[in-house]
Amino acid sequence: MFPPARARADYSNPFVTMRHPAGVALLGTLAATMYAVSFFLPATGSILGYQAFVCALLVVICAPMWLANPVFWLGLVLLHRREYRSAGHAGMIAVLLALSECWMFSGELGVGYFVWVGSMAALTLVGLFGEPRDGPSGWYGRSQLFPVGEASRIVSRFRR
Repeated sequence: MFPPARARADYSNPFVTMRHPAGVALLGTLAATMYAVSFFLPATGSILGYQAFVCALLVVICAPMWLANPVFWLGLVLLHRREYRSAGHAGMIAVLLALSECWMFSGELGVGYFVWVGSMAALTLVGLFGEPRDGPSGWYGRSQLFPVGEASRIVSRFRR
């Protein structure tokens, strides 16, 4: 009648890491939605986002800025594969590429450009919230140095 009860997670084990799939999914959806919406907003002057996308693809001087798009797409693929930290790194690279030539349009940038860059910033946040670190910022915790599994739990009993 009722499904079998699931075993409770052992939170006292230092080898188990937790993920935040709900928050990460929300940030990923927000990033993808902002990216799509930016194509229909004015990017610069009277040029819409999709027009700027095509123009940047055709004009070689805007190549670094345009390369933010495939890096962002790669980040979304990595996010789908649950590689949160790599998706965050791709988002950061996309932000840097998107900002690399904004000085050329400094007086004419529209709301579409800022929504476009904001979508990449949201993807960058995925790297921060996807997998929490066990130690201080920049240090890898024990859970990333040792494999997770039954053998690790057995060995940990003998290390005391």
